[in-house]
Amino acid sequence: MAHASRWDLPGETVEELLDLDDPEVNEKLYLYGAIAREERERILAGRGRGGGPVPVTGGLLDALTRIDLRHHRNWVSAGMPSGDPRVLRVVLGRIRTHTEAGRLRVLIRLWERHGPEAVRSLMAEEEFPGRAAGAGHPLPAATHKNVAQALASPDGPALLRTRLAAEEDPVRLIAVLRRAAAGTVAERVRHLAQEGTALPWPQLVEAHTADPLPVHLLRALAQQPDCPRPLLLEALGAGPVHRGDDRPWLVPAMEEGRLTPADILRRCGPAAEAVSLLAGVHTHWPTTEDPWSYRVYREARTLTRSHLGTSPETWTRAARLLPTFPGPLPALLTAATADSAPADRTPTG
Repeated sequence: MAHASRWDLPGETVEELLDLDDPEVNEKLYLYGAIAREERERILAGRGRGGGPVPVTGGLLDALTRIDLRHHRNWVSAGMPSGDPRVLRVVLGRIRTHTEAGRLRVLIRLWERHGPEAVRSLMAEEEFPGRAAGAGHPLPAATHKNVAQALASPDGPALLRTRLAAEEDPVRLIAVLRRAAAGTVAERVRHLAQEGTALPWPQLVEAHTADPLPVHLLRALAQQPDCPRPLLLEALGAGPVHRGDDRPWLVPAMEEGRLTPADILRRCGPAAEAVSLLAGVHTHWPTTEDPWSYRVYREARTLTRSHLGTSPETWTRAARLLPTFPGPLPALLTAATADSAPADRTPTG
C-alpha cells in the first residue's frame, strides 16, 4: 500500500499496481501516482482493468472534495463520465459545467449505469460538497427541463441522446462558434472539447472554404491538439502573429511538428516575429533526420537567395525592412527587391 503512495514509481511498477484492481491501491495511485487521465476516469467509474467492478473508496471520494482545483482540476473533472452518483455529487459540486452537451452526456451515463431513479435523485439533490448552502442546484433549468421530459418518456435515454445529437449538430456548432465574441471564443472551444464534444473538423474546413471563419475563431481552433493542418495553416496566415497572444497555439504546433519551419517562414507575419519564434523554440523542435538548425537554414537560404541574390544593396534593404515589416518573409523579400535590377539579384551556385 505504501509503495503505491510514491510519485517516483517506475512506469512498469505503476502498471503492475493498476493491474491489481485493488480499491485501496487505486486510491493511493490516484492521489500520489503519475497515472494517465484515462486511468483516472476508469478508477472513478469503478471499473477494473480486468472488466469487473472495483468500488471507489470513501477515502478517495473524501479526497476529491479537498483537491486543489488550481493545480489538479482534471483530477476532479475525470469523474464527469463516471456514471457513479456518489462521484457525480462531488464533481458537480466542485466543477462548473459549461455546455448542455456535456451535462446531457453525464446524465445519460448515470441513467445507463444506475437507471432513472438515480437520475431523479441527483436532480432532486440539495447538498453538493464544496457548494455554498443555498447556492441552488449546479445544473441549470434547461437541463432540469430536459431531464423531466426524459423521466416522463417511455424511453428516457433515447430522448436525452436525441437532445445531445441536436446540441452537437455540426451546422449548429459552427453557427454558435461564428457568433462567439473574440474574447470568449477560445474558452468556448476549450469547454466543448473538455466536456466531450468532438469538434466537427471536416465541416469546419468546408465552412471556412465556403465562408472564411473569423481570425479569432481560427486561432481558437488551432489551440486544439487535433486541429487539422489546413486550418492550422489558415490560422497562421490569417493575420499578424504575436508571440504573447498566439503562443498557446503556435508554439505547441511547432514543437509537435504540426507546423514546419517552412510554414513559419513563408506564412507567418510580421516577418520579425517569425524569425523570433523560430529562434525561440529551436531547442524544442522534434528530432528528425536533419538537425533543426539545418532545416531552418536550408529553408531560409532557399527563400533569401531566390529573392536577394548577391546584391549587397538588396540585402541591406531587406535588413532595414525586417524590424517593422508587417507581412511574412516572402513579402518582405519581394519588397526589398522591388527597385533592384534583375542583374543585381542573380543567385550564385
